[in-house]
Amino acid sequence: LCVQPLWEKWTLSYGGPLNGGGYPDGAVISSGDALVDAGGLNKWQTLNLTIRGEEASGSLNGHTLFTNIGIRDGRSGFGCIGTSHWIPIEFDDFSITSAAARNLPQLATPSFYDGQLIGATPCARNGVADLSQSFDARYNWQLYHKPSGLCVEAGSTSEASSVRLASCNEDAQEQKFRNRYTNIRNWPVELTLGGWNVLDNDLKLVGYKNGAVAVTPGGED
Repeated sequence: LCVQPLWEKWTLSYGGPLNGGGYPDGAVISSGDALVDAGGLNKWQTLNLTIRGEEASGSLNGHTLFTNIGIRDGRSGFGCIGTSHWIPIEFDDFSITSAAARNLPQLATPSFYDGQLIGATPCARNGVADLSQSFDARYNWQLYHKPSGLCVEAGSTSEASSVRLASCNEDAQEQKFRNRYTNIRNWPVELTLGGWNVLDNDLKLVGYKNGAVAVTPGGED
């Protein structure tokens, strides 16, 4: 949500404005007039944006700008503040709170056990905690499943195999999925079985649309 105080306009978009102004093609969802408090650049303005599923509402200084405008359901993502130009600006009392959930799925509490196969499912959306997707990428290349205290383990280090939960063993190459550790928390990266220069085979961790997860040579289907 972007507000232009001098022109008293607001714009709701995907991704926000470009540096220098303007928006990419197809990015603008809606726009309209914004009542800016007298004082303009020399007075604090209070901006609020609420997202619930596929609807967005916004207000400026307590005045409604729009209500329940249809948007893409991003499921998960991030929030940020900034400007479309290199200009002096101050922000204060910035906060993010959980909006009252509407029509969010109620997930049953799953049970986990040693030997349970790992599967691929759509990522849980914002506001939904799916315990089956709660993993930590550890410094030693293990993928640690926090709710069960178990680690991800391949069935073989020499050929394609399924992947399961198992008791954590720091020495087991079947539990080492090396990756670009500084990047894995920011965007998708390859995970290859075994520590650096330990295994002869190049087995990649792969998820399939049918829900299966496996290690396969070179990540091939």
